[in-house]
Amino acid sequence: MATLAFFKDIDEFRQNVKGWDASQPLSELYPSFQTASREIITMIGQDTWDLLRNYHLTPDPADEKKAAGVGFVQAALANLIMYEHFIFLASKKNNSDQSLYRYQYEEIKEKYQAAGLAGMNSLLDLLDSNTATFTDYADTSTYKDRQDLIIRSYQEFERYYGIDRSPYFFSKIVFLLREVTDDEILPRIGDWDDVKDQAGLAETVKRALAYQTMALAMERFDFVTLPRSIRNQIANESSRTTRTSYSEDAAKIKLAQILKDKATEYFADIELEMDQPLTDTYEIPEDLNDEDLGFYQIP
Repeated sequence: MATLAFFKDIDEFRQNVKGWDASQPLSELYPSFQTASREIITMIGQDTWDLLRNYHLTPDPADEKKAAGVGFVQAALANLIMYEHFIFLASKKNNSDQSLYRYQYEEIKEKYQAAGLAGMNSLLDLLDSNTATFTDYADTSTYKDRQDLIIRSYQEFERYYGIDRSPYFFSKIVFLLREVTDDEILPRIGDWDDVKDQAGLAETVKRALAYQTMALAMERFDFVTLPRSIRNQIANESSRTTRTSYSEDAAKIKLAQILKDKATEYFADIELEMDQPLTDTYEIPEDLNDEDLGFYQIP
């Protein structure tokens, strides 16, 4: 009997996801498995994938953290597989007396995606919190690339722009954070270490970084890649007209421009503050009425 990694049989697969008939072989899902597993491996690394896969096959000695990791992989994998495969199931239903309306199709797909991403978020939280157990994960780009960022975690990013507290989405935008830092932030502030202890300036820098990063995400990411709350915001905007993929794209670009405009305001604030001398280094002339200053204080 054909099996998929992390699922010993069809019953174990069906324990993690709804909608798959026990009479259908798992082999039908293999193409979708390839897509879903690649997404997870890209995030956690091949070595961590193999570690958890081997523990699933031979859970000895018992390890609570590895067992939790296996459960999160199974939840993510099963639901992302169904998210990818659902179009084929829907086609079969539409050729029978169980056809789906479009809103039903989209609602079911969204539930698969939400459940899959919930598993991914839980998995990444677990790995981030237990690098002593998952040492191979600590060597992945997903983990290492965040260590020298100005904003290093999804929890901190959430303070400046809501991303549904998603470590998965935060990992997807790390390259944008680095791009904005290199192109927009450092040319304005110089070395981050020189300003990070200036509370007001550091806060403005992080706000500018977050807003500009999300503006680029709106421009470059597919609609379905965005966090659900942002997709809802875009969908609500596009539904003011006839909702189509075109209207969604237009609403996404509109939001991107709003975010860019806000980032521009913060960039201006940074430039203004960087032009001001520090209070502890500014020297006040003893005689404000000295003719060499070019102005006189009026009593």
